[in-house]
This record gives sequence, structure tokens and C-alpha cells, in this order.
Amino acid sequence: MVPRLSDHPIVGTWLSRANGPVLHGTIALEVECVDDTVLLTQIAADAAGRDVATKLAIQVDGRKHPIPFGDRMFLSISRRDPRGLVTRAIQDERVLVEGAYEVSEDGGSLRIDTARQSIVFERV
Repeated sequence: MVPRLSDHPIVGTWLSRANGPVLHGTIALEVECVDDTVLLTQIAADAAGRDVATKLAIQVDGRKHPIPFGDRMFLSISRRDPRGLVTRAIQDERVLVEGAYEVSEDGGSLRIDTARQSIVFERV
């Protein structure tokens, strides 16, 4: 039996400091799970140093769901294992980016990996 999504270890508040060509400064994530839906709020600084907040509610069912960012953009989320989720951003049937979200065995850190970057968050 698959555990309820609300019991997933990714639920909580996460904080990181990211440096590099893509992300700058502090990144905060708040993850909630209700029924089969992940509610993700991300606050990060843009290239000009201004905080930008994004909030998404996406069903964890592996199917494509439209998102309001860009033309013909979709997001899918599926469970990878008891501590992990996989996201895919899709446009015109092409996967633009795939991300793996993995909570450590002790539950104290969250690692997000894409082809371009890897970020480790600490639970707050």
C-alpha cells in the first residue's frame, strides 16, 4: 500500500543558499500535501536581487497539468519512491526539464537535481 501523500517526508519548510548561473541567493520552499495534490510555494531572488514568489498546486498522478507559465506549458509530478518525487516541465510534448526531489533518510535535507543544477535544502 502506498502511504498517503500527506505523510510524505517532503512536507515542510526548506531553506537553501544557491549560487551559480541560474539561481542567486536564498531559496525558500514550503511544501504541503493535501489528498493527491502538492502545494509548492517557492521564494527566490531573481537576477536583479528582487524576491519572487511562485505558488503551484499540482496533482501527483504522473499526468500533464497545464500551468500558467509560458505558452502550452504543462507540469507532471509522480512518486519515485517513499522519499522522492519526479517533476517534468513539458511544452509541445517535449520535456524541457526533469527534476528529482529526494528527502534524506533522516528527513533533515532535501536535494533537488536537474540536468543543469543540484541544490540541497535544509529543513527549517
